[in-house]
Amino acid sequence: MKCKNCGFDNPKQAKFCIGCGTVLKNRKPKFWQVGLGICAVLLIGGISFLYLTGSINQVKTNQNHSKKTNKSDVSALVKESLSYSSMRIIPDSENSFVFIADDGRLCSYDFKWGEFETKMYDIASISYAPYSYCAINRNGDLYTWGDNTFGNLGNGTAQEGSYESEPSQIMKNIEFASMELTCVAISKNKELYLWGYCGNLEKGDESVPHGAGYYTPVLLKPRKILDDIVYASAGGKIGKGYNAAIASNGDLYMFGDEFYWDGSGEYTEQWKPTKCMENIISVDVGDGYFAAVTSENVLYTWGFNSRGRLGNGSEDTVYKPTKIMDNVAYCNLGEDVSYAITTNGELYLWGCDSNQEVGMVVNSLTPKKVMDNVRFCTLSPYEDRVAVITNDNTLYIWGSNNFGEIGNGTTENSKNPVKVMENVDAVALGEFGSAAITKKSELYVWGHDVETETLDDGNTFDVDALSPVLIEVLI
Repeated sequence: MKCKNCGFDNPKQAKFCIGCGTVLKNRKPKFWQVGLGICAVLLIGGISFLYLTGSINQVKTNQNHSKKTNKSDVSALVKESLSYSSMRIIPDSENSFVFIADDGRLCSYDFKWGEFETKMYDIASISYAPYSYCAINRNGDLYTWGDNTFGNLGNGTAQEGSYESEPSQIMKNIEFASMELTCVAISKNKELYLWGYCGNLEKGDESVPHGAGYYTPVLLKPRKILDDIVYASAGGKIGKGYNAAIASNGDLYMFGDEFYWDGSGEYTEQWKPTKCMENIISVDVGDGYFAAVTSENVLYTWGFNSRGRLGNGSEDTVYKPTKIMDNVAYCNLGEDVSYAITTNGELYLWGCDSNQEVGMVVNSLTPKKVMDNVRFCTLSPYEDRVAVITNDNTLYIWGSNNFGEIGNGTTENSKNPVKVMENVDAVALGEFGSAAITKKSELYVWGHDVETETLDDGNTFDVDALSPVLIEVLI
């Protein structure tokens, strides 16, 4: 090959000019070299394409796994979440409690009069709203009793001020039930039923009076609403009803008065159950405010935000689900105070209790960590007292203590958790008293007018019990 710089005639395979050292350019490759290069390029390109395609498909597969949770997983996660809120003992009124004994007896104890009564047998679970109650026995039979102003008992009647003291069976084959203004039940076949306040006269059986000139549409008997449901929650007050249901695939359906979230940033009345979220394992419904926990344990809240109950750092109404925190196993939104238990047992509180001047229980617009190692939490009816059972079965209570409801031997309020008892299985907070059942099936009660003292003349009078008093061994 002749060098263009010095004219020296170099050998064909030379890369540099022997005469001047210049790099020899414009050497034409042989045909086989060209073909080999093209093949190499195609081979490398093909491998890269397959690699990238596989990676993209793997990413898509992972994304699909993160978006979809199978039905068995949802059911298991829902049950796990419910374990943080399962109730064995509940307040019956300001002076009494209802509870399940070890042998399945449903009993009540009125500490004002010292009366102990067995109401039913073979009971598996109980639930209540103010003055209305339900119980499911081990055969799946659902019983209701209590106030029936809005058809809460589901027995085909409704009357202002009516009260049924004896439980009556209204359904069979029931897995879950909850009493609120709107009552819900889920059958063992995963059918969702509603009764009580329904919010829509066209959907109700009749309109019942309450107060002067007010009428409310109600369902007098359980009505089937949805299939394939594993959990449901209802809330609201007179004139407003809010409902939510979780399907077996994790889809969240909502319906009710002026709250349906459709992603538009507005609330509208929507009584037709409408899908709003996916991958949900827990939902809590209040009076126009809502919380949902995903299968990845992320907590979202939205709705009316009085006193910071949503935990988002403000008191402004929120029209779309807003992420609050991670690693949440269970959440309960209260009228003024809300709480969450994380997957590792941490308890967080937020909102502002009725003693908002001092924040007896909590005064925070964002979740505030209070305790570790928690397995159960509950609030008093006025949300001015909190009770917690830890994983080692120790009971702690704090908040208002006017009648010795904390149980620490004093009537001094406490802003911090106070250790009350050990070896505790269940606890309930009433308006003026507290009650606990131990692992040995002992029933303890304390608070307002729990004990009786006798005067020298033989007359008796009630006194507050400032520490737990053993009432009965439930065996």
